[in-house]
Amino acid sequence: MHCPGRSRAASYGRMRALRGTVKHLGWAWLLLFLILVSSCYERFRLPLTPISDPDTWTYLKPGLSQLLGQGFRHTLGQSFLYPASIELGLFLGGDLRFVCALQHAIGLIGGLLLFLAWSRARVFFPKPRRLPEAVYLGLGLFVVIEQQFSPIAIFFEHTLRPESLLATGALLQVLLALEFIRARWVTRAPRLALATGVSATFFSVLLFFLKPAIGLAVIPANLPMLLSLFRPGMSAGRKVVLVLLPLFLVLLLLVLPEWWLRRSDPDSAVFVPETLFTIHADLIERQMNDDLSTGAPLPYPRACIAELSGSLARELKLSAAPSARPYPSLGFNPDYLKSDNSIVGQLQQHFAGNSNALAAFCTFYYLRVVKHQPAAITHKVLRQLGIFYGQWRCPAFQTPKKYLLAFHYERRLHSYTDLERAKMNSYPPTRAYLASCASLSRRSDLPSWKATVFYLRLNGTFAFLCLPFGVIALVLLLTIVSSQGRYGAHWKWPALVTVWLYTYSLGINLTLAIFHSLDVNRYRQLQLSFVVLPIGLSAVLIFEALFSRVRWKKSLTTA
Repeated sequence: MHCPGRSRAASYGRMRALRGTVKHLGWAWLLLFLILVSSCYERFRLPLTPISDPDTWTYLKPGLSQLLGQGFRHTLGQSFLYPASIELGLFLGGDLRFVCALQHAIGLIGGLLLFLAWSRARVFFPKPRRLPEAVYLGLGLFVVIEQQFSPIAIFFEHTLRPESLLATGALLQVLLALEFIRARWVTRAPRLALATGVSATFFSVLLFFLKPAIGLAVIPANLPMLLSLFRPGMSAGRKVVLVLLPLFLVLLLLVLPEWWLRRSDPDSAVFVPETLFTIHADLIERQMNDDLSTGAPLPYPRACIAELSGSLARELKLSAAPSARPYPSLGFNPDYLKSDNSIVGQLQQHFAGNSNALAAFCTFYYLRVVKHQPAAITHKVLRQLGIFYGQWRCPAFQTPKKYLLAFHYERRLHSYTDLERAKMNSYPPTRAYLASCASLSRRSDLPSWKATVFYLRLNGTFAFLCLPFGVIALVLLLTIVSSQGRYGAHWKWPALVTVWLYTYSLGINLTLAIFHSLDVNRYRQLQLSFVVLPIGLSAVLIFEALFSRVRWKKSLTTA
């Protein structure tokens, strides 16, 4: 029998809940606005002259050459994407300060995208939710504060490096991927799923072109779209479009321009092989000695290998000296080995400047080490992963208490060679930039980034919770997936999404552990925006899942 009174009561309850949700959202967006305004003040109270570092010229030269009428000069094998963005900023604003301001504005957009991703992730948690809406949104605001007020994030935005755009680009890709999961499996909106899936796939590859160091993170970034191809609920035509359209966009907008521009860059063929050679120089030196002692057949003369082996051994000793600032986990400094005065310079002379021959030699010996020393390579990879995962405080949240700007302007101003300075002085905006850096380096009244006590405590909390929360989330996922009945079915999605978000950082660390080294601070610190969201969601997952489990057991006991 229909009961009008009960129906009216239920309708009134839904209206009341809706009003409460709207009220909470209103307060949350107001507080978010205030947080972003405060974050904006922290950024724009600083002089907008960007800070240089030894790699700045690599990103500045291509666009500067184009603006001087010499054509876009692809440099040192670096992708064209970030240098092209600097060129566009210089063209539109006529000043590198405009580029810096634009990077800070994009960083603020990252805070908005992070809160949107946090808000949308709520849909994956089943009802009834035990954590109140106001508390959930409040936790999201703390996540935004951690990301937006990070001195490292602000410092990256103040430099001419691709890290200045990486955080916002990563958060946009995460938001698109979350929307794809929601539209594909929760709300069943096929058109929205197709649009967000194509966009998420394209942006994941774009991030790789922006910062190739993220490497293997492209795989977990595309896991939802890859799994969707093997699951029902999407037509075969849409699955074909989901694969072919982003592939076409990547080829047209990223691969072809990169291929075209690399043709004029002789260093593009040797950049990666030289990096692999110098990072694994100790293992390669050992392999050369083994080859000489065993008489193994080689495509290079034995006298040549003996000479290069001796030179490499001497240079390794020099790169291991305290004055060379060796990497702690490697025991030597690969950057020293890569200089013209060390082994790479000697290899260039040996191969008479033939880039292809040099690249082939470096690649040959790297692959030979992988083949004949798998235990040593595995040990190197595990040792590198231990730098990130082998301590309770997550290195992604490692941050100085303050930055002395005058010191950085003075120190980095000397990173340019005389030839680079001459070229920069030939273009008025970059000439003004050098003058501004020189002026700021002499000022003692510059404001400095100084983290507040509140932020340092919040940052320390996130750093401490990253590893244990990740482990707990994985254990919960395995428990939930193995559970039978409604409990496992209800909690599968929030657990999967939370653990999946952790794999972004895992992909970056695997890339660096295999091909480079996690001793470089910025490689660890750039991961903050990749791990701050899953840490917050882990806290919600742990509370919701465990509380729901207790309630579920009680209901079975009393039934």
